[in-house]
Amino acid sequence: MTKRPFKRRRIRNSNSDVKISTASHDDVEFRAVDLLKLSVAPQKQHVLRLLSVLNDLDSGTYLGTLLSSHEKSLPNLVREKWHDGVVLYLLRQRIAIIYSALYDILREMKDSVEGARPIKRGPKTPRLLWHMIIDDKELDKQLTELVVFLEPGKSDSLKHVRDKLAAHADDSAFSSGLKKLIETSETGMVVRTHSPQRFRAFFVDDIVSKNWEDKAIGPANSADGVNTSVDEMKRYSTHIAEVRSKTADFVYLLFNTYCEEFKLLATEEQSESLRKELQDDLMKRRKKR
Repeated sequence: MTKRPFKRRRIRNSNSDVKISTASHDDVEFRAVDLLKLSVAPQKQHVLRLLSVLNDLDSGTYLGTLLSSHEKSLPNLVREKWHDGVVLYLLRQRIAIIYSALYDILREMKDSVEGARPIKRGPKTPRLLWHMIIDDKELDKQLTELVVFLEPGKSDSLKHVRDKLAAHADDSAFSSGLKKLIETSETGMVVRTHSPQRFRAFFVDDIVSKNWEDKAIGPANSADGVNTSVDEMKRYSTHIAEVRSKTADFVYLLFNTYCEEFKLLATEEQSESLRKELQDDLMKRRKKR
């Protein structure tokens, strides 16, 4: 069973003049972490890196939900094209996060666990993160399954996106993408909206998409290839959502167990003080708007 040391508190508005929207986060778990204790906890860097990657995955998902409302503010003529380019960017970045940072961290943790497993521990053996995972059957099981699930070699398509289109702006990817684009169009669009910073080269998005389709998605099964490309993009998104969900479940259990194991949770008073501080800050921000 997943451990739940975090205290669930419902945010309530204590100021009638300040309305706080809590439609999607009205049941929030608050718990303060003692950062001084965390600073000396064993293998803290692995836990912090993992939490950071999960934050990045969450940020990509959050930004994706904002696209539809932002899209409506753009001129109709360029709305869909602009939107498509940003969606593809977020998709590429999340793939890079998953198959670079996330997999590397989990693989390193798994190797350390396996290295520590056969070593006999005495009463004076320092307690490490690896021992905590080994002694918790659910954590051990989830880590193994997550590493297998994320194995990059299982998907050359995702590996290409990570290596050529996300982690690096690869010269060969742009050359081949341009070549494929020219087969269907000899001109490319560049647009700028009223604000000078709102400038985008649509044809470069097209180049990236063409390379993605050619090298990652592969030859289309349909006559025009449109349906195949759309279905493949949906598959990427679905897979990333599943990765995020599985990773969040594992990291939640790992972090809770880690906090309990090494006594990293702050006192109830400190937790309540931090919660009030956050809520006061939110009210101040709303008043300025």
